[in-house]
Amino acid sequence: MPPSDSMYLALAPAFRSLIYPPRPPTQAEDRHYQVVFPNPGKFYVIGNLSHRYNCLAWAVQVKLLPTGDHYFDAGWDVVGFMARYGYRPTQDADLADIDVWGEWNAMSQRYHIQHYSLKLDGKWTSKLGSLEVVFHERGALVCPGHYGTIIGHFVKCGEPGESTTPPDYTVPYHEHRCRVCTGGGHAEPLVDPVLDMQCKGMT
Repeated sequence: MPPSDSMYLALAPAFRSLIYPPRPPTQAEDRHYQVVFPNPGKFYVIGNLSHRYNCLAWAVQVKLLPTGDHYFDAGWDVVGFMARYGYRPTQDADLADIDVWGEWNAMSQRYHIQHYSLKLDGKWTSKLGSLEVVFHERGALVCPGHYGTIIGHFVKCGEPGESTTPPDYTVPYHEHRCRVCTGGGHAEPLVDPVLDMQCKGMT
């Protein structure tokens, strides 16, 4: 089951030599996935483990990103960053090319981003930290205390360097999210209770 030609074309040139025909996980890999993810479903490995790039680099297809953990900090301008690579936020889960994963932090009252996954040729893929690149079912990575759940989506709408952020976009990304309009049926609340009530017309 080799990757399709359209998948190769969707990859940045720097990544095309890093993937190979999907294979089932080894026993060791499968055991690891079963331990980390409560409902991993079917995984197929398409790229070797590597410390040289992470899930965000894979998602935006830029192999060399400046190092640091600020890409996952609460309050980081993920919308502005994604805009530089031709992506804008969308409430429509069906349109998404990138899913953002994370968990609500009661202390900071913000979402803490934990992971990014990329849709390629209609299939969801992830670079699992320093481990492999895999095909996975969309919701397979849900895991409290690790990747959390899907908290946001981005859609490709331009080329790197083009402005894609809506001109009236002035609040943090997670404040545009709500349990009514996620389109993904996520069980976790995606905004604070006040905003959720406002969306439902209860205030």
